[in-house]
Amino acid sequence: MTWTPKSLLDWCGPFFESKGIPSPRLDAERLLAHVLGCSRLDLYLNLDRPLHEEELARFRDLVRRRGEREPTAYLTGEAGFWSLDLSVRPGCLIPRPETETVVECVLDAIRSARADDAAAARPLLVFEFGTGSAAIPLAVCSEATELRWLGLERSAQAMGVAAENRRRHADILEARRNRLWLVKGETPEALAGKPSYDLIVSNPPYIPTATLSTLEPEVSRWEPRDALDGGPDGLRWHRALLVFAARCLAPGGSLVLEIGFDQEQALRELADAHAELSLQEVRRDLGKRPRAVWFRKLG
Repeated sequence: MTWTPKSLLDWCGPFFESKGIPSPRLDAERLLAHVLGCSRLDLYLNLDRPLHEEELARFRDLVRRRGEREPTAYLTGEAGFWSLDLSVRPGCLIPRPETETVVECVLDAIRSARADDAAAARPLLVFEFGTGSAAIPLAVCSEATELRWLGLERSAQAMGVAAENRRRHADILEARRNRLWLVKGETPEALAGKPSYDLIVSNPPYIPTATLSTLEPEVSRWEPRDALDGGPDGLRWHRALLVFAARCLAPGGSLVLEIGFDQEQALRELADAHAELSLQEVRRDLGKRPRAVWFRKLG
């Protein structure tokens, strides 16, 4: 039998569906486009092109691994986020569309800071805990200017991916006069002695420990546990970041955190212990679920 993109997609879609994969046809298209080095649109412009045996062998291997629920992003080494294509590898959390809500909130916080005459005339100093693939800083830096962004990351593997994405999108940083520094460290307190920050940002681990085993296999089996596990109630790092922000934000500075869809009330209660932090907004994602919280430091 001669295998073509059409016949492979027609076979692979139902196969993936039988494995419980949520987006079977889309994943088949992404894997085949990756093997052929083309776009998904190009697949449909060349549906009857016969595949070479080497291409078939590579595609079969990826299909087998995807059938075992290995994430498509790890198989292709790519993930889309905001308007960017980012490198991803095992050991680094895959960027999610929901986290674009954090980017939107951060951009609004930057606009708010720039409204102050003094801040408008100087670069803004930003601290991020858990920079991962550098998805958030690169997305923000593609839209905003004059940022001095310090990304702290605990994982050496994720640090490598972040550095790769920084090189990949160096033109964005240069064009908008931004700087992105990557630092390895375990906790926000590693940088507590640094200057006051205009903005603190984090998508911290926020899955309760007991919930991890119930997640989709792509997450529970493959993605790094340290980037997911937020402790017994999922809010271990939110507590630490509230304390850090209360001490290390400049007066009028902003703290933006990602949260789980069911954590809004719990975070509000934690924030009540920090009178110097005023809640500005709880922003919802496209699914209408609470996703990003924005605080400002009084003073």
